[in-house]
Amino acid sequence: MKLFALFSIALAQDAGPGDGSRAMSLDKKISNAQVKCNYYMQKALVCHPPSSKITKYNHRIEKVLLDAKHHLETGKCEKNVAAPSPYRKRRQAEDDLFSADDEFTALEEEIEEFGAKGKYGNSANKDQLERLKGVCEKFANASLADDSLADCSKLGAWQKRIDHLLADLDIMEAVCEKQDQAAQNGY
Repeated sequence: MKLFALFSIALAQDAGPGDGSRAMSLDKKISNAQVKCNYYMQKALVCHPPSSKITKYNHRIEKVLLDAKHHLETGKCEKNVAAPSPYRKRRQAEDDLFSADDEFTALEEEIEEFGAKGKYGNSANKDQLERLKGVCEKFANASLADDSLADCSKLGAWQKRIDHLLADLDIMEAVCEKQDQAAQNGY
């Protein structure tokens, strides 16, 4: 009898909810994107002009992602029968997100461990920053690549805005790297 109960529980857990127990909701994707991108900015934009813009870029990224969520919740992303978009095909990237989440956790621990050892605080090296940037981009793009947003007319505009914001973060990271190199060379 106990064996039957254990077998039933195992089957119920294996089935998971609906379309897969590992599937992430849009809210969770947006939340993860905000956390991952904020952490990346905190570690990459450590010099003066860019460090003062972290809150602005957090707000801008949040604004794009929450606008997408708002459009979905208010019914503005209803499928328009007259103008289908067969060329836009979405692929499932759930496993990529979970591996990126694991990578982010490992990176965060690595950076915090390194920061605890020395006088440099919690700064990250170039390789760690590149990996953090990749995780941030992956989660931000996955939020907009959610199947529920596939029929939104503003999807292209949101994607362009996110791409532009991430490119701006790249530029500001380069400013900090250049300032760091100049300080090391004694200029």
